[in-house]
Amino acid sequence: MAGRWRPLRTMRALERAFGRAKTSRDYKRKVERQLRVLRATLPADAFDFDAAETKAFLAARFPGYGDLRWHRFYAAATGRHAGTYLPEDVFYFHVLPVLNPPERWHAYLDKNLTPALGLAPMPRVVARVVRGRLVDAERRTSSLREALERAQGASAVVMKPARDSGSGRGVRRVDTAALEEALTSVLRPDGGDWLVEEVVVQAEPLAALNVDSVNTYRVLTLRVEGRVHAVSTVVRVGRAGSSIDNVNAGGLVIGVGDDGALAERAFDGNGVAYRHHPDHGYAFAGRSVVPATLAHDAALAVHERIPELDVLSFDVAMAAGPRALLLEVNVSWQGITMHQLCHGPLFAAHQDVVVVPTRVRTVAGLVV
Repeated sequence: MAGRWRPLRTMRALERAFGRAKTSRDYKRKVERQLRVLRATLPADAFDFDAAETKAFLAARFPGYGDLRWHRFYAAATGRHAGTYLPEDVFYFHVLPVLNPPERWHAYLDKNLTPALGLAPMPRVVARVVRGRLVDAERRTSSLREALERAQGASAVVMKPARDSGSGRGVRRVDTAALEEALTSVLRPDGGDWLVEEVVVQAEPLAALNVDSVNTYRVLTLRVEGRVHAVSTVVRVGRAGSSIDNVNAGGLVIGVGDDGALAERAFDGNGVAYRHHPDHGYAFAGRSVVPATLAHDAALAVHERIPELDVLSFDVAMAAGPRALLLEVNVSWQGITMHQLCHGPLFAAHQDVVVVPTRVRTVAGLVV
């Protein structure tokens, strides 16, 4: 009806303003789906948790908010209860915009602009496509022949959307022999923006997790009182036959220590735990990969040069050497579920400083 305030429409307007692709309803649907999956595999008592502790935390930090489904999900998936888990809808609607003001995001949302900010080291760039126009690594006009010459010597490249991307959408491995056809298909006014990089030859301990995918570190960094910390790191592991390690493509996440020691269990996107890789039986317990400190060093060095944003998530590949290569910096999509599954409540010791008490307005149970 004309003149009536419509919560969903208002939330979608906020979503557009904040550059997010999801609404409060979407996040709630997601956690309900995750709970359904776990209920099919776990006993009923796995979902028991201390509701009083959780309600006290929510009342103190987010008065007006009372959705306990995320706490139930984490308690069941991990077997560890904590009242201080952050619900996804509250994080993305109330915590993230304070840490990363949305008007400061835009320069970092385009993968083809990232190198102009001096955020290195990165994989070798074969070509960029900007508005359907072919350019080189330094963003100078390039011919198709020159791009193909730069690809010589590589068996394959990775071609990924430079804008409006995330969760592995649109990312594909392209054999060098097929690169001319792949580039030609997007060299048109409506072809979009693309980044073409040489495939990373990853360090052997990472390749052993799953040989078909480049298995990356996801490092979440946080600026607290002027100092940047690496507060949570996981390794993302792909599935057999897939070149993508993202959980939305069926991949797994597993906690990793500073020394590279893997946790005993990995998790899929629904919170189902695995002690062995489901495709080839790789046991996680007692195994180590390249020390996470190498990924931390690369991520922290970059975050120090982005003073306008306080929480960032870095995708870091570990090339032979080992040598850390920055694949992507995430300013909006932080993937907090993977961190809380592997390491417990987000921000942990920093919550008192970072999570400012905020009254949460809800309409029909939805955060607005």
